[in-house]
Amino acid sequence: MNQTRMVVFEGGPRGGQADRVDIEAVVIGRGDEGGVYQRTDEVRDGRTVYRWQMLTDAEVAALVRGDLRASQEPEE
Repeated sequence: MNQTRMVVFEGGPRGGQADRVDIEAVVIGRGDEGGVYQRTDEVRDGRTVYRWQMLTDAEVAALVRGDLRASQEPEE
């Protein structure tokens, strides 16, 4: 059974926003904005913090279309 969790984004285009996710993926985002959000070990107000990570031009070029979140394995 999936359990939704609240996360908060730090930096980047969604900085300061909170969202509800089904799984705590390692990476959230498609990379089309030049970066993605990476999960940290930090918890703020009960929410896992995802920090903006800029991608290099080579990483952006290598991305497959679609949300990177779908390709990540959930943590147990």
